[in-house]
Amino acid sequence: IKDKTPPNISCLPTKNVSTNVGDCTAGFLIPQADVTDDCSDFTMQFQSSAGFVSGNLLMNVPLGQNILTYTATDECGNQSQCQTEVNVHDGLAPTILCKPSKTVSLTSDGKATISAATFDNGSYDNCGPLELKVRRMDDGCFADTTFADYVRFCCDDIGTSVSVIMEGTDWYGQKSTCMI
Repeated sequence: IKDKTPPNISCLPTKNVSTNVGDCTAGFLIPQADVTDDCSDFTMQFQSSAGFVSGNLLMNVPLGQNILTYTATDECGNQSQCQTEVNVHDGLAPTILCKPSKTVSLTSDGKATISAATFDNGSYDNCGPLELKVRRMDDGCFADTTFADYVRFCCDDIGTSVSVIMEGTDWYGQKSTCMI
């Protein structure tokens, strides 16, 4: 009598994972599939459409939809496979770093326009570029507290500390702020 029946393997539901801190890929422990075999023991192997497998760890999986294939092989060489979708998304907000302070000089007409980048002290995101915007914490001379590419100052600000908030938005719409 020879075992010609492959193991029974049940695919797992879609797995959603966030990117790692510090880079734009994911790594995670591969969840075990439900496998049974009537006549013998079995081994399990994993293959991924992206990233690489080391034991039961899947690493360097890029953003987007990826396929993880499970292969169960019993002692007689019978095999079964199933696949599950692994969706990697950027679940991390950007890190926004403001300079501790900034002295602003007004022009001869008593005004200054300072870009958001002037207040930046090395802000970053794990998955790409940032859009930096800035605004005053008060309505000040220009009665404007909306985020913009720049912030304005005027003669009324001379001798005062004006609080400014900088906002960074990553490629996926996640936001963080810091204050100067």
